[in-house]
Amino acid sequence: MTNHRPALTSEQARALAAFARLNISPDRLEEVSPVTDMAYNFIDRLDAIDTSETFPAAYDPRWS
Repeated sequence: MTNHRPALTSEQARALAAFARLNISPDRLEEVSPVTDMAYNFIDRLDAIDTSETFPAAYDPRWS
């Protein structure tokens, strides 16, 4: 399954920074978008891992 997200725009990066209460200068915001896209791509790659047989870490078999 391939899930391609649209690239983060500078306006979206500005909104995210404001939401997180981060004071980031406009020139630094230009660097945020590619780094955020890279992080999203790493997270999206986890979708390819079949975890259907993996028990959650908090699962206790005695509960069954």
